[in-house]
Amino acid sequence: MALIDKAAYFPVLVQMIPDGVVKMALRTSTLLSMLPIQSNQNNGLTLNWDIELDGAQTEFFAENVNPTNFTFDGAAKCSLNIVGRRGNFGVTHHALIDSLKRSPRDFQDLPALQFGNHLRKLAHDINGLLYTGVSPNIVGLGEIIDSTGAYANQTHALWTSYVADNGGTPQAVTLDQLYEDTDTIKATCGEKPTYAMVSTKTFSKIRGLFTNQQQVVVPLERTIRGPLVAESNIESININGCKFVLDTQCPDGEIYYINENYLAVVMTPPADMDGSVFEDHNMVDVSMLTASDINFLSSIGCYQLQKGGPSNQWTMELFSQLKCTKRNAFGKRLDVLV
Repeated sequence: MALIDKAAYFPVLVQMIPDGVVKMALRTSTLLSMLPIQSNQNNGLTLNWDIELDGAQTEFFAENVNPTNFTFDGAAKCSLNIVGRRGNFGVTHHALIDSLKRSPRDFQDLPALQFGNHLRKLAHDINGLLYTGVSPNIVGLGEIIDSTGAYANQTHALWTSYVADNGGTPQAVTLDQLYEDTDTIKATCGEKPTYAMVSTKTFSKIRGLFTNQQQVVVPLERTIRGPLVAESNIESININGCKFVLDTQCPDGEIYYINENYLAVVMTPPADMDGSVFEDHNMVDVSMLTASDINFLSSIGCYQLQKGGPSNQWTMELFSQLKCTKRNAFGKRLDVLV
């Protein structure tokens, strides 16, 4: 019989929600903490979202003239796999015995500490893939926001994402460029991007465009997902109605313009719901969680494995993918000198 079983283990983990697990998981994962998280309960391990093929059109008409010119919008289905990522951890019997010398609480805190560390690392890794991931992994913004890549719509330019670069030669960023980027995206889709994600170095270059009197760096405390739960405020600069947000995992020299109304992280609940860390809602103060937080926690499965020698072992699983539903609401600027 294992020294720690699920009955003793999971109540401790659930009691850490939301202040412990949620805060610890997302404090270093800026983009993941900002985007809506949707549950993919019905589609299994496949995510489908449509790419507009035929642009809608309008026409002049005279009185008593019947409509004859119709556009039947087609949709090319973009099918992506929901991909799994996991973290494996264990606690040796020697460490358990040592903890028992202190108190029963410490006995249970050892696996809880490992769980928290791996949950934060899992969220951190997924946050990075939201930018740089490629198939068969999570397909990140670098692939989705593209005018010529595998996921670009080259048939109708209206639906293509905006991309600006300097031909591979890094160039100092200017305010005129940032105004042009946001205005061009608005002219194409009718909306300005809500956020522009940038790295620490890129953020410093943008901040340097302002004098100390002009510079206004404000904490980003709330998104469409609700209040942000983070260890410290997320820095942002408002330029032309778009908030430029610092994310340490955003690639250097690149700016990703996003619209949170058309972007979400889709997660599939674990196959064995008894393994969900959020299985007992009665033990959780759900008033402090948004729907996205609940979907995030409900999508994580943690299972105890067979004993591996003198130790207890667990695996933590998460299945996810990035979904974008209006590509011309997005854009990116490359080759920013940092």
